[in-house]
Amino acid sequence: MVNIRKVVDLGYLFAGGGVLDCRCAACGHTDRLTAQPLLKRFGAGCPIARLERRMSCTRCGARDATVRAVWPPDPEPGGRQAD
Repeated sequence: MVNIRKVVDLGYLFAGGGVLDCRCAACGHTDRLTAQPLLKRFGAGCPIARLERRMSCTRCGARDATVRAVWPPDPEPGGRQAD
């Protein structure tokens, strides 16, 4: 079985309208990360799984974060009309 977190990179996530949520395991602080700073710093080919060990909490400074890809919801079935 393939672990999708190791396969998905930043470029693929952000091109598909996704975002990254980070959660600090030490203090529970959460934050939603935007595309531009991450793409500029790490590049589009950076796997999402690599970010967990590089992130530090902006509240407590801990380096124990969980990074999660959040994809936009799929359109409602039947929500679009055929031409």
